Amino acid sequence: MKNSLRLIILAASLTLAALPLVLTAAVTAPTTQPAPSAPHRPFLRRVAHRLGLNRDQIAQIKTLRTQEVAALKAIRADTGLTPEQKKTKAVAAVQTFRTGARNVLTHEQQTKLTRIGQRLHAWRNLAG
Repeated sequence: MKNSLRLIILAASLTLAALPLVLTAAVTAPTTQPAPSAPHRPFLRRVAHRLGLNRDQIAQIKTLRTQEVAALKAIRADTGLTPEQKKTKAVAAVQTFRTGARNVLTHEQQTKLTRIGQRLHAWRNLAG
């Protein structure tokens, strides 16, 4: 009985002694988060691999994507637009990117991409 009480007191005091260290580590831990698109990179690499994109196609799509991101940032930063106007312009920018990216693909790659999209939508419908 005495030993178990001593062990409980010892465990409690060690826990209290370690608490400031744990709190300090939590406060000083880096809070940087990966870019929003970072989780999608492995997925995009797999899609590019499955489509069999060559280096020129990848470079063209990256250029289009950079233009799309710049356009979306400009739309978000434009304070003169209403939320509805921003949404309309953002949808148009995304559609322009998608059309441009599809134009880079061959007919066979476009067909594969359509099938991948259909499977993804079916999976999301099952999961949701």
